[in-house]
Amino acid sequence: MIDNMIMMLEKYATHLEDLVAERTCELEAEKAKTENLLYRMLPQYVNCLLDCFVECNTDNTISRRSVL
Repeated sequence: MIDNMIMMLEKYATHLEDLVAERTCELEAEKAKTENLLYRMLPQYVNCLLDCFVECNTDNTISRRSVL
């Protein structure tokens, strides 16, 4: 009985992990669409400023900062 309950909990946890991964992918896709829309709507000089804007991460690497 306890083994059955453990199996059910593991199955539920796996399902939740899959659901989170799926939603994360959906969120990233929508974020990319939104950023592309903003870059098309904003004037060229603002786009250049955003492209040049960088942030220093905690591991001392430099990456392009997201508009959102």
